[in-house]
Amino acid sequence: MINKYTVHLFWVVLFMFGGCVDTPELQQNKRAENDGSTAVVSVAAAASTRFALDEIIAEFEKENVGLRIEPVYNASGKLTAQIEFGASYDVFLSADMAKCEYLRQKGVPIIKESQYAEGALVVWTAKDNIELNEDRLDSLWTSKMVKSIAIADPVTAPYGSAAKSYLTNLNLYNKIENKLRIGSSIAQTTQYIESGSVDIGFTAKSVVLAEQLKGVGKWFELSEYTVKQGGAVLNDKIEAEKFFTFLLEDPRAREILNSHGYK
Repeated sequence: MINKYTVHLFWVVLFMFGGCVDTPELQQNKRAENDGSTAVVSVAAAASTRFALDEIIAEFEKENVGLRIEPVYNASGKLTAQIEFGASYDVFLSADMAKCEYLRQKGVPIIKESQYAEGALVVWTAKDNIELNEDRLDSLWTSKMVKSIAIADPVTAPYGSAAKSYLTNLNLYNKIENKLRIGSSIAQTTQYIESGSVDIGFTAKSVVLAEQLKGVGKWFELSEYTVKQGGAVLNDKIEAEKFFTFLLEDPRAREILNSHGYK
C-alpha cells in the first residue's frame, strides 16, 4: 500500500520545485553552468507528460553519452506563451495539436512537427465515500456528496479544455461552476485531487498510471475524450531533432508511452 503522506509530499515538491517554476531564465543559467563537454537540449513539455517523458529521457541519455535533455514542465498554454515571446527552447511537446500550429502562425520557426501521442481524460477521486459508477456518473457532479471538483485551467491546459467539453456536453458546466477549483496545470490539479482537498476531479490517464500514484483512489476513463498531443523541433540543432526522432520512432519510447496510457 502506498503511503499517502509520501505521495502527497511528492506532489507538493513537484508543484513547488518542478516545471511549474522552472523558467526559461533558470534553464539558461543551467546551460551557462555547463562546461562545454555536454550538449544540452531544452524541452518544454506539457505537465501531463512528466512521468512518461522522464523515463524516455533516461533511456535516451543512456545511449547518448555527452547529450543531456533538460525538460521544463508546465501547462501547454503557458509554455506556448513563453515560446511566442522569445523563450529559447529546442523542442516543444504540447498536450494538444493546436499549440504548435498557433506558434507557426505567429512566426515561430517550426523545423519539424508531428503528433507524438494520444492521451485520455479520466475522472479521479481519493475519497473513499465517492463511488465512480459509470451508470451514475452523470448525476454525481450535481450531488450533495460532491462539493468541490478539480479541473485544469481550460484556457491553458488541454486536459482542462477536454474536461470542460465533457461537462458542457452534459449541460453541467454552468450549473456546477461554483464547485470548480481551477488548477494552473495538470500537476496542480492532481495535487488537489490526490491530497483530498477536493472531492473529485479530472486529470490525464498518464497521471493515474504513474508508479508514484498507482493504488491511490479510484478513477474512471472517459474514453470518448481523448487528447491528441503534438510536438515540434524549434531550431536546427541536430541534437534536438535526434531526441524528437527518438520520441517518435524508437520502440523503447513508444513502449514507455503505452505503459503510461498513451496511444
